[in-house]
Amino acid sequence: MADLERTYTIPLKREVSKVAYHKRAKKAVKAVKEFLAKHMKVNNRDLNKIKLSDEINRAVWSRGIKSPPQKITVKATKDKDGIVKVEFAGLPKKFKIEEQKIKKGMEKKAKKIAEKVKTKKVKEQKTESTEQKVETKPSSEKELKPEKKVKKV
Repeated sequence: MADLERTYTIPLKREVSKVAYHKRAKKAVKAVKEFLAKHMKVNNRDLNKIKLSDEINRAVWSRGIKSPPQKITVKATKDKDGIVKVEFAGLPKKFKIEEQKIKKGMEKKAKKIAEKVKTKKVKEQKTESTEQKVETKPSSEKELKPEKKVKKV
């Protein structure tokens, strides 16, 4: 199934500090990909062959664009095709609270999506069960406005 499976703690501080504040989280994501391309021996260090999970993205962006975490722990698996899939293994001990926030956020989002799906199903069932009724107003006598009299001069 998986040719290679490893767990890494990726240091982001050095790479992130080289960039302006408003670009740091973007650089952190790119640094994760570059680190894994190097250590998982991806051909030509092609970053397109590295697939990050949503949890990693949320962990990097959890504190905003200006202050991503300094370290992140990931679990990387390399397939036969050379594609590396990366899952979130956790933040260092300092960031356990943030990790809990990330998990709660993911759970809340999953609940919201489930509720939306339920409401869509209910709406579809209502439309299928009830026939579409076309409301027509009974034709009542239209109020005719008296014509204006034109004076000839």
